[in-house]
Amino acid sequence: MRPQRYVVQLVVIVLWFYAFGHAQSSENVRLSITKDVMDEIAHNRLASVRERFSPDLKDSMTENEMKDVWNELVGIAGAFQGQISQSTRTVQGTPTYVS
Repeated sequence: MRPQRYVVQLVVIVLWFYAFGHAQSSENVRLSITKDVMDEIAHNRLASVRERFSPDLKDSMTENEMKDVWNELVGIAGAFQGQISQSTRTVQGTPTYVS
């Protein structure tokens, strides 16, 4: 699998967390989940992030593939500096949580 495809998969995974959080809890809790997941990814705790996945999602991407995606993103955008804020936006009628 090419690294670009990993990037797409990671974006899908992060969006899945947004959708899952939306179905399960209040907006403040969803923003907190988003922040926690991004903190875990930024600090290379990908195993912890992967533990949140459903069995099907776990089967779709290994921890090493997640590391490859993160390394690709760091190579493109530079090292993660930190989260500035969390916000909610509506994209095509769906709440999206940005961290």
